[in-house]
Amino acid sequence: MPELRIVFDGPPGPESGRFVEVENAQGASVNAGEWVERPNGWWELRIQQVTPVAGYQPQSDAKVALVNSFKEDEERLLRKIESLFTTLDSPMADQRMLHLARTHTQIAFMLLNRAVFQPQRIKLPEDEPVVDEALERKDVDLGRLVPQHGSGP
Repeated sequence: MPELRIVFDGPPGPESGRFVEVENAQGASVNAGEWVERPNGWWELRIQQVTPVAGYQPQSDAKVALVNSFKEDEERLLRKIESLFTTLDSPMADQRMLHLARTHTQIAFMLLNRAVFQPQRIKLPEDEPVVDEALERKDVDLGRLVPQHGSGP
């Protein structure tokens, strides 16, 4: 999630500053949530927490901006490709090739975005118990369970 900055007009303290706005790293005001009045007269800002996708790390604003620009490029290209579907009755466009072009464009941009975000492999819940169970049994060759550097499956 890109960095959010909560801005006040003074420092914390007995007479702390008042809330001014929520900004992104560039200082632009952003809508970070919904203001709701509590029964006691106080107000709260309800912010939806983004659940991280396993294997993905938080991304810098620069990387998010880059991938968002790729998404715009992808959408423009897909629209051009899809505009050719209206001319399928003419010899100008081969339907099978257009479908392949659309699919491969989507794949190419997916790979480009993954190159920027660099997701990692994840551990599965069933990974650890196998090793723990083997450690308890003592009759299992642990080298068989844990691949050695440079060895295959």
